[in-house]
Amino acid sequence: MSIDKLTPLQRLSGALLALVWLLVVLYLVLGFALLRALAVGCLAAFLFCAVPKASVHIRLLFGAGVIAAAWSILGARDWGPVLRGLQSGIIIGAFFPTILLLRATADESRLLGATRARIDSWNETQREVWVQAASHLLGSFLMIGGYVIARSALPARLHEEQRVRLAQSAVLGLGLAACWSPFFLASAIASQLVPAVHAWQLVALGLGFAAIGWSIARLMFFRSLDVAALAAPLRGVVTFAMPSTALVALVVALSVATGLRSLEAVVLVVPPACLAYLATLGREPTLRALNRLPATLARVSDEVIVFTTAMCVGAVVAGSGAGQALSQLLAGLAGTPLLLIPAEVALIAGAGYAGLHPMISATLMLPVLAEAHRQLSSLVVAYIVVFGWVLSSLVAIWTLPVASAATNFGVPVRRLALGRNLRFVLAFGILGCMVLAALNRLMMS
Repeated sequence: MSIDKLTPLQRLSGALLALVWLLVVLYLVLGFALLRALAVGCLAAFLFCAVPKASVHIRLLFGAGVIAAAWSILGARDWGPVLRGLQSGIIIGAFFPTILLLRATADESRLLGATRARIDSWNETQREVWVQAASHLLGSFLMIGGYVIARSALPARLHEEQRVRLAQSAVLGLGLAACWSPFFLASAIASQLVPAVHAWQLVALGLGFAAIGWSIARLMFFRSLDVAALAAPLRGVVTFAMPSTALVALVVALSVATGLRSLEAVVLVVPPACLAYLATLGREPTLRALNRLPATLARVSDEVIVFTTAMCVGAVVAGSGAGQALSQLLAGLAGTPLLLIPAEVALIAGAGYAGLHPMISATLMLPVLAEAHRQLSSLVVAYIVVFGWVLSSLVAIWTLPVASAATNFGVPVRRLALGRNLRFVLAFGILGCMVLAALNRLMMS
Protein backbone atom coordinates (compact mmCIF):
# COMPACT_ATOMS: atom_id res chain seq x y z
CA MET A 1 0.00 0.00 0.00
CA SER A 2 1.37 3.40 -0.98
CA ILE A 3 1.00 6.46 1.22
CA ASP A 4 -1.46 7.92 -1.29
CA LYS A 5 -3.95 5.13 -0.49
CA LEU A 6 -3.88 5.70 3.26
CA THR A 7 -6.81 7.27 5.07
CA PRO A 8 -6.27 10.61 6.84
CA LEU A 9 -6.46 8.80 10.20
CA GLN A 10 -3.77 6.34 9.12
CA ARG A 11 -1.54 9.17 7.97
CA LEU A 12 -2.00 10.95 11.28
CA SER A 13 -1.23 7.83 13.32
CA GLY A 14 1.88 7.18 11.21
CA ALA A 15 3.07 10.75 11.71
CA LEU A 16 2.48 10.51 15.47
CA LEU A 17 4.45 7.26 15.69
CA ALA A 18 7.29 8.82 13.70
CA LEU A 19 7.26 11.75 16.12
CA VAL A 20 7.39 9.37 19.11
CA TRP A 21 10.39 7.72 17.44
CA LEU A 22 12.20 11.04 16.99
CA LEU A 23 11.41 12.30 20.49
CA VAL A 24 12.58 9.06 22.13
CA VAL A 25 15.88 9.12 20.22
CA LEU A 26 16.41 12.74 21.27
CA TYR A 27 15.48 11.92 24.87
CA LEU A 28 17.96 9.02 24.99
CA VAL A 29 20.72 11.26 23.63
CA LEU A 30 19.95 14.49 25.51
CA GLY A 31 18.08 13.29 28.61
CA PHE A 32 15.61 16.20 28.78
CA ALA A 33 12.46 15.27 30.73
CA LEU A 34 10.38 17.52 28.48
CA LEU A 35 11.20 15.30 25.49
CA ARG A 36 9.90 12.23 27.34
CA ALA A 37 6.73 14.08 28.33
CA LEU A 38 6.13 15.09 24.70
CA ALA A 39 6.73 11.50 23.58
CA VAL A 40 4.17 10.26 26.14
CA GLY A 41 1.62 12.76 24.82
CA CYS A 42 2.23 11.74 21.21
CA LEU A 43 1.97 8.05 22.16
CA ALA A 44 -1.38 8.62 23.87
CA ALA A 45 -2.65 10.45 20.78
CA PHE A 46 -1.30 7.65 18.55
CA LEU A 47 -3.17 5.01 20.57
CA PHE A 48 -6.53 6.72 20.12
CA CYS A 49 -5.84 7.18 16.39
CA ALA A 50 -4.68 3.57 15.96
CA VAL A 51 -7.41 1.76 17.93
CA PRO A 52 -10.21 2.27 15.32
CA LYS A 53 -8.18 0.37 12.69
CA ALA A 54 -6.91 -2.32 15.07
CA SER A 55 -8.32 -5.86 15.11
CA VAL A 56 -11.38 -6.61 17.25
CA HIS A 57 -9.58 -8.45 20.07
CA ILE A 58 -7.00 -5.64 20.27
CA ARG A 59 -9.81 -3.09 20.60
CA LEU A 60 -11.36 -5.19 23.37
CA LEU A 61 -7.99 -5.34 25.13
CA PHE A 62 -7.59 -1.58 24.81
CA GLY A 63 -11.08 -1.11 26.22
CA ALA A 64 -10.11 -3.21 29.24
CA GLY A 65 -7.01 -1.05 29.60
CA VAL A 66 -9.07 2.14 29.51
CA ILE A 67 -11.37 0.73 32.22
CA ALA A 68 -8.35 -0.18 34.38
CA ALA A 69 -6.86 3.28 33.84
CA ALA A 70 -10.17 4.97 34.69
CA TRP A 71 -10.44 2.92 37.88
CA SER A 72 -6.89 3.87 38.87
CA ILE A 73 -7.41 7.58 38.14
CA LEU A 74 -10.98 8.06 39.34
CA GLY A 75 -11.42 5.26 41.87
CA ALA A 76 -7.98 4.96 43.46
CA ARG A 77 -7.07 8.57 42.56
CA ASP A 78 -3.67 7.39 41.35
CA TRP A 79 -2.24 8.53 38.00
CA GLY A 80 1.00 6.66 38.68
CA PRO A 81 0.26 3.29 37.02
CA VAL A 82 -1.15 4.92 33.87
CA LEU A 83 1.79 7.27 33.59
CA ARG A 84 4.30 4.46 34.14
CA GLY A 85 2.59 2.38 31.46
CA LEU A 86 2.77 5.20 28.92
CA GLN A 87 6.39 5.96 29.83
CA SER A 88 7.26 2.31 29.26
CA GLY A 89 5.31 2.32 26.00
CA ILE A 90 7.27 5.13 24.35
CA ILE A 91 10.33 2.92 23.91
CA ILE A 92 8.17 0.36 22.08
CA GLY A 93 6.78 3.22 20.00
CA ALA A 94 10.37 3.88 18.90
CA PHE A 95 11.32 0.19 18.60
CA PHE A 96 8.84 -0.74 15.87
CA PRO A 97 9.75 2.08 13.47
CA THR A 98 13.39 1.09 14.01
CA ILE A 99 12.63 -2.52 13.02
CA LEU A 100 10.65 -1.33 9.99
CA LEU A 101 13.66 0.67 8.83
CA LEU A 102 15.81 -2.42 9.33
CA ARG A 103 13.48 -4.55 7.20
CA ALA A 104 13.30 -1.92 4.46
CA THR A 105 17.10 -1.85 4.41
CA ALA A 106 17.35 -5.66 4.24
CA ASP A 107 14.99 -5.72 1.26
CA GLU A 108 17.70 -3.96 -0.74
CA SER A 109 20.37 -6.54 0.12
CA ARG A 110 22.09 -8.60 -2.63
CA LEU A 111 23.02 -11.67 -0.62
CA LEU A 112 20.54 -14.18 -2.10
CA GLY A 113 21.88 -14.53 -5.62
CA ALA A 114 24.47 -17.25 -5.06
CA THR A 115 22.33 -19.13 -2.54
CA ARG A 116 19.68 -20.42 -4.94
CA ALA A 117 22.18 -22.43 -6.98
CA ARG A 118 23.41 -24.30 -3.89
CA ILE A 119 19.90 -25.17 -2.68
CA ASP A 120 19.10 -27.14 -5.85
CA SER A 121 21.91 -29.60 -5.05
CA TRP A 122 20.70 -30.44 -1.50
CA ASN A 123 18.29 -33.14 -0.35
CA GLU A 124 15.07 -32.35 1.54
CA THR A 125 16.55 -32.67 5.02
CA GLN A 126 19.46 -30.40 4.09
CA ARG A 127 16.99 -27.82 2.85
CA GLU A 128 15.21 -27.99 6.21
CA VAL A 129 18.52 -27.36 7.98
CA TRP A 130 19.23 -24.42 5.68
CA VAL A 131 15.76 -22.91 6.26
CA GLN A 132 16.16 -23.28 10.02
CA ALA A 133 19.63 -21.69 9.92
CA ALA A 134 18.60 -18.88 7.54
CA SER A 135 15.48 -18.11 9.57
CA HIS A 136 17.66 -18.06 12.67
CA LEU A 137 20.33 -15.69 11.38
CA LEU A 138 18.11 -13.45 9.28
CA GLY A 139 15.32 -13.61 11.82
CA SER A 140 17.69 -12.45 14.55
CA PHE A 141 17.35 -8.93 13.16
CA LEU A 142 14.54 -9.16 10.57
CA MET A 143 12.09 -11.29 12.58
CA ILE A 144 9.47 -12.74 10.20
CA GLY A 145 11.18 -10.92 7.34
CA GLY A 146 13.65 -13.80 7.48
CA TYR A 147 10.85 -16.15 6.34
CA VAL A 148 10.27 -14.12 3.20
CA ILE A 149 13.91 -14.25 2.18
CA ALA A 150 14.30 -17.94 3.04
CA ARG A 151 11.15 -18.92 1.11
CA SER A 152 12.14 -16.84 -1.92
CA ALA A 153 15.41 -18.78 -2.21
CA LEU A 154 13.60 -22.16 -2.35
CA PRO A 155 12.02 -23.74 -5.44
CA ALA A 156 8.55 -22.37 -6.16
CA ARG A 157 6.89 -25.81 -6.44
CA LEU A 158 7.12 -28.05 -3.37
CA HIS A 159 4.74 -30.78 -2.22
CA GLU A 160 2.69 -30.10 0.91
CA GLU A 161 4.54 -32.41 3.30
CA GLN A 162 7.84 -30.81 2.39
CA ARG A 163 6.35 -27.34 2.80
CA VAL A 164 5.08 -28.32 6.26
CA ARG A 165 8.51 -29.55 7.34
CA LEU A 166 10.19 -26.43 5.92
CA ALA A 167 7.67 -24.20 7.73
CA GLN A 168 8.30 -26.08 10.98
CA SER A 169 12.04 -25.59 10.50
CA ALA A 170 11.53 -21.89 9.81
CA VAL A 171 9.48 -21.44 13.01
CA LEU A 172 12.11 -23.34 14.97
CA GLY A 173 14.94 -21.23 13.58
CA LEU A 174 13.15 -17.97 14.34
CA GLY A 175 12.10 -19.14 17.81
CA LEU A 176 15.68 -20.05 18.71
CA ALA A 177 16.81 -16.62 17.48
CA ALA A 178 14.37 -15.09 19.96
CA CYS A 179 16.35 -16.86 22.70
CA TRP A 180 19.18 -14.36 22.33
CA SER A 181 18.53 -11.57 19.81
CA PRO A 182 18.05 -8.11 21.37
CA PHE A 183 15.85 -7.17 18.40
CA PHE A 184 12.97 -9.37 19.59
CA LEU A 185 10.16 -8.13 21.79
CA ALA A 186 10.84 -11.00 24.19
CA SER A 187 14.22 -9.56 25.21
CA ALA A 188 12.87 -6.02 25.00
CA ILE A 189 10.02 -6.72 27.42
CA ALA A 190 12.25 -8.75 29.73
CA SER A 191 14.76 -5.90 30.01
CA GLN A 192 11.91 -3.47 30.57
CA LEU A 193 10.39 -5.57 33.35
CA VAL A 194 13.75 -6.38 34.98
CA PRO A 195 15.86 -3.22 34.47
CA ALA A 196 18.81 -4.60 36.47
CA VAL A 197 19.62 -7.04 33.65
CA HIS A 198 21.88 -5.78 30.84
CA ALA A 199 21.66 -6.60 27.14
CA TRP A 200 24.91 -8.58 27.07
CA GLN A 201 23.64 -10.86 29.85
CA LEU A 202 20.48 -11.78 27.95
CA VAL A 203 22.46 -12.27 24.72
CA ALA A 204 25.09 -14.46 26.39
CA LEU A 205 22.57 -16.64 28.23
CA GLY A 206 20.32 -16.75 25.18
CA LEU A 207 23.12 -17.96 22.91
CA GLY A 208 23.63 -20.85 25.32
CA PHE A 209 19.92 -21.69 25.19
CA ALA A 210 19.93 -21.43 21.38
CA ALA A 211 22.83 -23.91 21.29
CA ILE A 212 20.82 -26.29 23.50
CA GLY A 213 17.82 -25.90 21.19
CA TRP A 214 19.88 -26.57 18.08
CA SER A 215 21.35 -29.68 19.71
CA ILE A 216 17.87 -31.00 20.53
CA ALA A 217 16.70 -30.26 16.98
CA ARG A 218 19.73 -32.11 15.59
CA LEU A 219 18.89 -35.20 17.65
CA MET A 220 15.15 -35.08 16.96
CA PHE A 221 14.94 -34.02 13.29
CA PHE A 222 18.33 -34.15 11.53
CA ARG A 223 19.91 -37.30 12.92
CA SER A 224 20.01 -38.88 9.44
CA LEU A 225 22.58 -36.33 8.21
CA ASP A 226 26.27 -37.03 8.74
CA VAL A 227 28.65 -34.22 9.62
CA ALA A 228 29.51 -33.37 6.02
CA ALA A 229 25.87 -33.34 4.89
CA LEU A 230 24.92 -31.17 7.87
CA ALA A 231 27.79 -28.74 7.29
CA ALA A 232 26.89 -27.98 3.65
CA PRO A 233 23.62 -26.06 4.32
CA LEU A 234 25.13 -24.41 7.39
CA ARG A 235 27.95 -23.05 5.21
CA GLY A 236 25.25 -21.74 2.91
CA VAL A 237 24.11 -19.22 5.53
CA VAL A 238 27.55 -17.90 6.42
CA THR A 239 27.00 -14.89 4.15
CA PHE A 240 24.11 -13.85 6.39
CA ALA A 241 26.19 -14.13 9.57
CA MET A 242 28.18 -10.92 9.09
CA PRO A 243 25.29 -8.38 9.20
CA SER A 244 23.63 -10.27 12.05
CA THR A 245 26.82 -10.41 14.13
CA ALA A 246 27.74 -6.80 13.40
CA LEU A 247 24.37 -5.41 14.49
CA VAL A 248 24.17 -7.48 17.66
CA ALA A 249 27.77 -6.56 18.55
CA LEU A 250 26.99 -2.85 18.14
CA VAL A 251 23.91 -3.12 20.36
CA VAL A 252 25.77 -5.04 23.06
CA ALA A 253 28.77 -2.68 22.92
CA LEU A 254 26.58 0.40 23.34
CA SER A 255 24.64 -1.23 26.18
CA VAL A 256 27.83 -2.18 28.02
CA ALA A 257 29.45 1.22 27.45
CA THR A 258 26.46 3.32 28.50
CA GLY A 259 24.30 1.08 30.71
CA LEU A 260 21.36 1.47 28.33
CA ARG A 261 18.78 -1.32 28.20
CA SER A 262 18.83 -3.51 25.11
CA LEU A 263 15.72 -1.87 23.66
CA GLU A 264 17.20 1.61 24.06
CA ALA A 265 20.48 0.49 22.49
CA VAL A 266 18.61 -0.97 19.49
CA VAL A 267 16.74 2.31 18.94
CA LEU A 268 20.00 4.27 18.93
CA VAL A 269 22.22 1.86 16.97
CA VAL A 270 20.06 0.56 14.14
CA PRO A 271 19.01 3.76 12.29
CA PRO A 272 22.55 5.07 11.68
CA ALA A 273 23.74 1.53 10.81
CA CYS A 274 20.93 1.15 8.25
CA LEU A 275 21.58 4.56 6.72
CA ALA A 276 25.29 3.82 6.47
CA TYR A 277 24.62 0.51 4.70
CA LEU A 278 22.09 2.09 2.33
CA ALA A 279 24.62 4.78 1.47
CA THR A 280 26.97 2.08 0.15
CA LEU A 281 24.21 0.81 -2.20
CA GLY A 282 23.60 4.15 -3.87
CA ARG A 283 20.84 6.69 -4.21
CA GLU A 284 18.05 4.59 -5.74
CA PRO A 285 18.10 1.72 -3.18
CA THR A 286 18.25 4.29 -0.37
CA LEU A 287 15.21 6.15 -1.70
CA ARG A 288 13.27 2.90 -2.22
CA ALA A 289 13.92 1.82 1.38
CA LEU A 290 13.05 5.21 2.89
CA ASN A 291 9.96 5.64 0.72
CA ARG A 292 8.50 2.42 2.13
CA LEU A 293 8.58 3.74 5.68
CA PRO A 294 5.61 6.18 5.74
CA ALA A 295 3.08 3.58 4.58
CA THR A 296 4.42 0.86 6.91
CA LEU A 297 4.49 3.21 9.89
CA ALA A 298 0.84 4.05 9.26
CA ARG A 299 -0.09 0.36 9.49
CA VAL A 300 1.71 -0.38 12.75
CA SER A 301 -0.75 -0.45 15.63
CA ASP A 302 -1.54 -3.78 17.30
CA GLU A 303 1.84 -4.44 18.92
CA VAL A 304 2.19 -0.90 20.31
CA ILE A 305 -1.39 -0.98 21.65
CA VAL A 306 -0.89 -4.41 23.25
CA PHE A 307 2.37 -3.48 24.95
CA THR A 308 1.28 -0.09 26.28
CA THR A 309 -2.07 -1.44 27.47
CA ALA A 310 -0.38 -4.42 29.12
CA MET A 311 2.08 -2.17 30.95
CA CYS A 312 -0.74 0.05 32.25
CA VAL A 313 -2.93 -2.88 33.30
CA GLY A 314 0.03 -4.67 34.88
CA ALA A 315 0.91 -1.61 36.97
CA VAL A 316 -2.71 -1.17 38.07
CA VAL A 317 -3.08 -4.86 38.99
CA ALA A 318 0.20 -4.88 40.90
CA GLY A 319 -0.84 -1.85 42.95
CA SER A 320 -4.43 -2.90 43.58
CA GLY A 321 -3.89 -6.23 45.29
CA ALA A 322 -5.85 -8.01 42.55
CA GLY A 323 -2.85 -10.20 41.84
CA GLN A 324 -2.57 -11.50 45.40
CA ALA A 325 -4.30 -14.77 44.50
CA LEU A 326 -1.60 -15.67 41.97
CA SER A 327 1.10 -14.49 44.35
CA GLN A 328 -0.30 -16.67 47.14
CA LEU A 329 -0.68 -19.61 44.78
CA LEU A 330 3.01 -19.56 43.91
CA ALA A 331 4.26 -18.32 47.28
CA GLY A 332 4.68 -21.88 48.47
CA LEU A 333 7.11 -22.51 45.62
CA ALA A 334 9.24 -19.45 46.42
CA GLY A 335 11.77 -21.51 48.35
CA THR A 336 11.95 -24.15 45.63
CA PRO A 337 13.29 -22.57 42.41
CA LEU A 338 13.30 -25.97 40.73
CA LEU A 339 9.47 -25.86 40.90
CA LEU A 340 8.88 -22.09 40.75
CA ILE A 341 10.82 -21.58 37.51
CA PRO A 342 8.97 -24.23 35.44
CA ALA A 343 5.66 -23.08 36.94
CA GLU A 344 6.21 -19.52 35.68
CA VAL A 345 7.57 -20.65 32.31
CA ALA A 346 4.57 -22.97 31.89
CA LEU A 347 2.16 -20.14 32.79
CA ILE A 348 3.61 -17.83 30.14
CA ALA A 349 3.93 -20.52 27.47
CA GLY A 350 0.58 -22.17 28.25
CA ALA A 351 -1.28 -18.87 28.29
CA GLY A 352 0.31 -18.02 24.95
CA TYR A 353 -0.80 -21.34 23.47
CA ALA A 354 -4.34 -20.63 24.72
CA GLY A 355 -4.36 -17.18 23.10
CA LEU A 356 -3.06 -14.76 25.76
CA HIS A 357 -0.04 -12.91 24.40
CA PRO A 358 3.14 -13.51 26.47
CA MET A 359 3.59 -9.73 26.58
CA ILE A 360 0.40 -9.51 28.65
CA SER A 361 0.90 -12.56 30.86
CA ALA A 362 4.52 -11.65 31.69
CA THR A 363 3.68 -8.00 32.35
CA LEU A 364 0.86 -9.01 34.70
CA MET A 365 2.74 -11.85 36.38
CA LEU A 366 6.11 -10.35 37.29
CA PRO A 367 4.89 -7.43 39.42
CA VAL A 368 2.60 -9.62 41.54
CA LEU A 369 5.32 -12.24 42.06
CA ALA A 370 7.96 -9.78 43.20
CA GLU A 371 8.03 -11.35 46.68
CA ALA A 372 8.48 -14.88 45.35
CA HIS A 373 11.29 -13.66 43.11
CA ARG A 374 13.47 -12.75 46.09
CA GLN A 375 14.87 -16.28 45.82
CA LEU A 376 15.70 -15.86 42.13
CA SER A 377 18.48 -13.88 40.47
CA SER A 378 17.43 -10.95 38.28
CA LEU A 379 18.90 -12.63 35.19
CA VAL A 380 16.87 -15.80 35.79
CA VAL A 381 13.67 -13.78 36.32
CA ALA A 382 14.25 -11.90 33.07
CA TYR A 383 15.01 -15.07 31.17
CA ILE A 384 11.87 -16.79 32.46
CA VAL A 385 10.01 -14.17 30.40
CA VAL A 386 12.16 -14.79 27.32
CA PHE A 387 12.03 -18.58 27.59
CA GLY A 388 8.29 -18.80 28.17
CA TRP A 389 7.79 -16.42 25.25
CA VAL A 390 10.04 -18.55 23.00
CA LEU A 391 8.20 -21.77 23.81
CA SER A 392 4.87 -20.10 23.08
CA SER A 393 6.08 -18.66 19.77
CA LEU A 394 7.08 -22.11 18.51
CA VAL A 395 3.57 -23.59 18.55
CA ALA A 396 0.87 -21.00 19.34
CA ILE A 397 -1.25 -20.28 16.26
CA TRP A 398 -1.96 -16.77 17.60
CA THR A 399 1.70 -15.78 17.36
CA LEU A 400 3.19 -13.99 14.38
CA PRO A 401 6.00 -16.56 13.81
CA VAL A 402 3.57 -19.48 13.41
CA ALA A 403 0.89 -17.58 11.48
CA SER A 404 3.44 -15.97 9.15
CA ALA A 405 5.21 -19.27 8.49
CA ALA A 406 1.88 -20.86 7.58
CA THR A 407 1.22 -18.02 5.12
CA ASN A 408 4.71 -17.88 3.60
CA PHE A 409 4.97 -21.63 3.06
CA GLY A 410 1.30 -22.19 2.21
CA VAL A 411 0.42 -24.75 4.90
CA PRO A 412 -2.50 -25.09 7.36
CA VAL A 413 -1.64 -23.35 10.61
CA ARG A 414 -2.88 -26.32 12.68
CA ARG A 415 -0.10 -28.46 11.17
CA LEU A 416 2.41 -26.13 12.82
CA ALA A 417 0.61 -26.01 16.18
CA LEU A 418 0.22 -29.78 16.54
CA GLY A 419 3.24 -31.03 14.61
CA ARG A 420 6.75 -32.05 15.53
CA ASN A 421 7.58 -28.67 17.09
CA LEU A 422 5.20 -29.48 19.95
CA ARG A 423 7.44 -32.41 20.90
CA PHE A 424 10.44 -30.11 20.63
CA VAL A 425 8.81 -27.57 22.97
CA LEU A 426 8.24 -30.22 25.64
CA ALA A 427 11.85 -31.45 25.49
CA PHE A 428 13.37 -27.96 25.26
CA GLY A 429 11.09 -26.63 27.99
CA ILE A 430 12.01 -29.34 30.50
CA LEU A 431 15.75 -29.12 29.85
CA GLY A 432 15.71 -25.31 29.75
CA CYS A 433 13.97 -25.02 33.12
CA MET A 434 16.53 -27.36 34.64
CA VAL A 435 19.33 -25.18 33.27
CA LEU A 436 17.70 -22.03 34.68
CA ALA A 437 17.31 -23.67 38.10
CA ALA A 438 20.98 -24.71 38.09
CA LEU A 439 22.06 -21.24 36.99
CA ASN A 440 19.97 -19.64 39.74
CA ARG A 441 21.53 -21.89 42.37
CA LEU A 442 24.98 -20.92 41.12
CA MET A 443 24.22 -17.18 41.06
CA MET A 444 22.46 -17.09 44.44
CA SER A 445 25.04 -19.18 46.32
